Amino acid sequence: MIIVICVFIPLRAQFRYGFQAGFNVTTQIAKNYNADFAKNLFLYGFNAGPAIDYMWGRHFSLHSGIILESKGTRGHVEALGRSADVVNRLLYLDIPLLARWNFKAGNMIIFIEAGPYAGYGLTGKARIETADTSKSWDINWGKEPQDDFKRFDYGLIGGAGLEWKGFSLEGCFGYGIANIYAVGQTGYDIEQRAFSIRIGYCFKQ
Repeated sequence: MIIVICVFIPLRAQFRYGFQAGFNVTTQIAKNYNADFAKNLFLYGFNAGPAIDYMWGRHFSLHSGIILESKGTRGHVEALGRSADVVNRLLYLDIPLLARWNFKAGNMIIFIEAGPYAGYGLTGKARIETADTSKSWDINWGKEPQDDFKRFDYGLIGGAGLEWKGFSLEGCFGYGIANIYAVGQTGYDIEQRAFSIRIGYCFKQ
């Protein structure tokens, strides 16, 4: 029986390769932050990268890829009678692993997807502006007091989309559950959120 299953899976499974690109709307969620007023706003960016589908039967597939995408936030903070505007622009390589359920509707395929992702911070830029000063610097990655963010991020993704003749349109939401703030002992946590729209094209093997 095991031999039959091992032979059957490769016959039913099919790899498909493609490319996706689109835009991101991202922000960062600050927890346990004691400023009198802190509001994080949306930051707009991009995503792009190769994708792969492992088709298994008519209705199920595993979707992954290597996605280069911008993340970060714009924020406004008021504390101790002073205010500041802050912008963090971060560039990540994300690898999602999503289970997809595919349903045929005429000439189209409609899919829903969910699964985890892992990300690695490549580079970034930060800027802070007050009424009388402005300062910008490159993001320092690490876990020391002088660092800004940890490189590794991870979380969950859920989304849906449709495919027609190899072309796809997908919308998904990334819910970061990792604390990327470098100085963890302060109790101040930062988690990432990202809404992405992607257009892609998939080639059959």
